[in-house]
Amino acid sequence: MTPDQIRSLVTEYYARIDGQDIDWVMDFFGEDASYIRADTTFRNRREIEAFYRGSRKIRGTHTLDQISVDQNLAFVTGCFNGHGENDSPRSVGFCDQWQLRDGQARFRQTWLALGSNYVRR
Repeated sequence: MTPDQIRSLVTEYYARIDGQDIDWVMDFFGEDASYIRADTTFRNRREIEAFYRGSRKIRGTHTLDQISVDQNLAFVTGCFNGHGENDSPRSVGFCDQWQLRDGQARFRQTWLALGSNYVRR
């Protein structure tokens, strides 16, 4: 994949998750994907899907500040603004690392500026 293709797919991920298009998001993750989100590791696509369809309670918009691509890795910084499960406001900076292969995410790691508990509720 070219850097522009990787940048485009990663950018589309944020638009799709903001639009609650979980089917597209799950198609983006490969069967052997893993996702480290702050202090929690999802070790396969089944666990990732359980997170997106059940445990992820936040809704809102990602604003991307920067996307850097190096070979099959993408690094994204930005801010999430939205609401938690009880409609409480959420605003947090984040940094994501993505590893893509054959048009799919094989690995993702998310660092949250305020820690993982901030977005759990």
